[in-house]
Amino acid sequence: MKYFSLNRFRAVYLPVLIAAVVVRLGVFLEILDSPLRSYSFVVGLDMQVFMTLGELFHRGGCQFSFFNALVALCYVLNGLQHWPEAVIAVQMLSGVGAALMVAWLSLHLSGRKLVGLIAGMIAALYAPKLVFESVTLRESVYLFLALTSLVVLLKFRNWNKTWYPILTGGALILPAFSRFPAILWTVGGILWGVMRLRKKRSSKIKSKLFRAGVGCLIPVVFILFINIINGGSYNPFPYSMNLFRVQMGITSSENISQMNPSDKPVVCRAYGHEILRRLKRSAGYFVDIFKPYEICNNINYYFMKQHLSTLKYMPGPLLVAPLALTGMILMMLSGKWWRRKELVLFVYVICFAIPVAAFVPLGRYRLIMFPFFCFFSAWVFDYVYRAFRRKGAIAGSIRLTVAAASFTLISIVVWPGSIPLRASDYIAYAKAAEIQAVGLTPLAAEYYHKAAQLEPDSGAALINMGRVMLAQGRFPEAEVFTRRAYSQDPGNFGAAMFYVSSLLALGKTVEAENIIDGMSIPADVSGRLTYYYNLGECKMLSGKNSEALNAYRNALVNAPAAMRKVIDQRIEMIKSRSSAVPD
Repeated sequence: MKYFSLNRFRAVYLPVLIAAVVVRLGVFLEILDSPLRSYSFVVGLDMQVFMTLGELFHRGGCQFSFFNALVALCYVLNGLQHWPEAVIAVQMLSGVGAALMVAWLSLHLSGRKLVGLIAGMIAALYAPKLVFESVTLRESVYLFLALTSLVVLLKFRNWNKTWYPILTGGALILPAFSRFPAILWTVGGILWGVMRLRKKRSSKIKSKLFRAGVGCLIPVVFILFINIINGGSYNPFPYSMNLFRVQMGITSSENISQMNPSDKPVVCRAYGHEILRRLKRSAGYFVDIFKPYEICNNINYYFMKQHLSTLKYMPGPLLVAPLALTGMILMMLSGKWWRRKELVLFVYVICFAIPVAAFVPLGRYRLIMFPFFCFFSAWVFDYVYRAFRRKGAIAGSIRLTVAAASFTLISIVVWPGSIPLRASDYIAYAKAAEIQAVGLTPLAAEYYHKAAQLEPDSGAALINMGRVMLAQGRFPEAEVFTRRAYSQDPGNFGAAMFYVSSLLALGKTVEAENIIDGMSIPADVSGRLTYYYNLGECKMLSGKNSEALNAYRNALVNAPAAMRKVIDQRIEMIKSRSSAVPD
């Protein structure tokens, strides 16, 4: 069966291609005119971390991953400046490719143009997929590599030429260079290929298996060479055992940097006890992977959907997840699916679901189940259509009733209770708006206020509301917000500094001085600048000119040009007050 004939291109691939391109063009144009464009520069978000990792890879300070390489390439092409718009554009192109691959896979597995068309359209328009293509997270690249490996595995599944198993092995290892747990899929895909050969009584299975292993080894050696040359690392995969210990709760994260883990972590729990606890929780997490809502992390799908108007009209998990579960159940009840090619999709799901279920199945992690959701959602429609066409209206009506009843029951059981909007969503958007406008804007102030309303005890919301009040000259209100933030977490440097600023604005110099005198000097450059400047303000307003002068001079060491002018003015002011200031 030719899956790329002109007839099938017109009937299946062309509509999918047009839909994928048009909707992504609309989303991309919206992003260019939105604060979402600046999410990659908001400190604390994973999007900013991944951009930093790409830069580090360029400088030889980080291991190879396909996403790191993409970010580094855009960084170089943009004159050693981060270029998130280019990264997002490439991710959207990969989304077009992913939609076409889903259409091919679905057509290949089912032999039905209707399944290929519907699955491809869902893949082209699926809202969570569009969300993760719109930010600088590695999930879109990871999914593209996984789909590529699945397509290659099916396309060259017979291994009847010398280079087929080599190519298959090389493709199956690629996702592991984005997330190492994908190595399970490498093993599972090869085992599925071997089982298929045994079923067909193919000859020289051991020789073909060896060539598949060689195919896996070729990219490993190549990327190992890159890591050795670039940064002196002898690990070909973007993976750290110490980071795994942190994620499993076995090791303290206090002294371990996520980007450069220590070689000697501090063990705080027993391996056996913690792993057993994780295994018990994984059963519930496994179920969560297939529920019709997104578990939010840095990016909240429901928040993003409110700020990208194109997404409001796209299919989301509330429709697609119950539909896919309905399709899976109906297929399993309909016949001996385990003897057909569809089995490879179940192997794919199991291999990727196990590591996702080992941790919290965040929406961005379960995106890897994308082909499963698309194929089985489309299969439901074909299941009903075939009955109408081949067996008549009565049989078709029965199948339609069964499918509708199954979908309704599954939806009722797994339907989420509420839409989870968080203060952190509004804060991240407000910070991005500030970055885009290079300063506080009414929109940012409005979103900080919404964050404080949504979660009145959120430290981040309180700090930022205090900052807004200070900028607007509303000092008594600023003190209220910053005092609440400081009382919740006295060790929070930002809360303490903004509280000190609000106290100084109200003339409460002694109280502000007591707070800052009890603080330790921060280690980072920005923190030292803020600390010494506010210390200088306290000492100057207290009339301690000598101490104020020393503090301002320490602040000058780390001050940018604009800030240096302000500090120089403070120094001149102190000198004018006293004719005998020691050098």
